[in-house]
Amino acid sequence: MVLFLEKHLHRVLLLLILVVAFCLRLNHLDFQSLWLDEIYTMNMANPDNSFGEIYKLSHSVDPLSVLYFFLMNTFFKIIGYTAWAARFFSLLFGLAGISFAYLLGKELRNRSTGLIAALMLSVNYFHIFYSQEARVYSMFSAFTCLSFYFLVRYIKNPNRRNSIYYGFSALLMILSHFFGLFTLVSQI
Repeated sequence: MVLFLEKHLHRVLLLLILVVAFCLRLNHLDFQSLWLDEIYTMNMANPDNSFGEIYKLSHSVDPLSVLYFFLMNTFFKIIGYTAWAARFFSLLFGLAGISFAYLLGKELRNRSTGLIAALMLSVNYFHIFYSQEARVYSMFSAFTCLSFYFLVRYIKNPNRRNSIYYGFSALLMILSHFFGLFTLVSQI
């Protein structure tokens, strides 16, 4: 019975952390007008652009974040083409990154460590700031946490499934931002 309560307590605490993180990131989401790089993101991910056009534009101008622009373009088609939607997209990846930090801490040590990692990331000023910006940084942060999580799982249990998960998450990290290559080298 105690283990049952403890298991659910951690889930409730994680949900509470995510709610607080959501509120912190939602607060003043569109307080400032778009700045130059965010305008660039809006132009690249314009829902009127096809994936081919986005690829051609990014290949010649910014080949580093094609996956981000594809996902943002799709998000715009579903939610709408506004600055608020672009920043909300980053907010969602910020929340995903907090969840992945929890998983990483849990995998490294235990649930309490995961909760501490999630809490620290949820109130981190820089993470909040980049989760409110229509740029690739929150997605890169989320996929970096995810790749470290699957790396630890692979190290603990080196099987085919864990290697595929790690490889896929590392690919997502690299496709998010070229700095993912530096992270991959450090993981190797």
